[in-house]
Formats: sequence, structure tokens, C-alpha cells
Amino acid sequence: MPCHILLISVKPEYANKIFEERTKKVELRRVRTRVKTGDIVFVYVSSPKKTFLGFFEVDFVIEKLASKNELKELWKQVKDQCWYKTSRFL
Repeated sequence: MPCHILLISVKPEYANKIFEERTKKVELRRVRTRVKTGDIVFVYVSSPKKTFLGFFEVDFVIEKLASKNELKELWKQVKDQCWYKTSRFL
């Protein structure tokens, strides 16, 4: 099965947690992408660095409806692996 390639932009602090510390394992997006398991994601680090840092393969995708209850359940599952503050997500 062919894989697809997605380019995302992340803030430097999150890029560091993805590639250096390896503590950020979950990426949350407001708009659903068409990424699937096995796809490749290239990471562009936004200002002030403005550079491509690396890439990773998607292990799995969790898709939820945008209801408040669904989002709260998703947050419980991923909050320790995404490094976002609750106020940024909910």
C-alpha cells in the first residue's frame, strides 16, 4: 500500500520534544488531515528557526467527533503525550 506524505508546521518547543527529548508522541490538529497509519510526516519548525527538522512515520490515527464529551475523552487519552495545555485544546 503506498504511503502519503504530509508536511506540518510546529513551534520550536514542540519540535524539540518530538525529535530531541522524544517525549511528544501525539500531534493534535484542529483541521482533520488525510493522514493514515504508515504515512510519512515531515516537520517544519516555525519562527524563529524556520527550518525542516525531520520526519516520522504515523503509527496510528485517532479520529473523534467534535462534541465536548468526545474531546474530553480524547484529552484523557493523550494529555501526557502531546504537551499542550488543557486550555489550548478544550
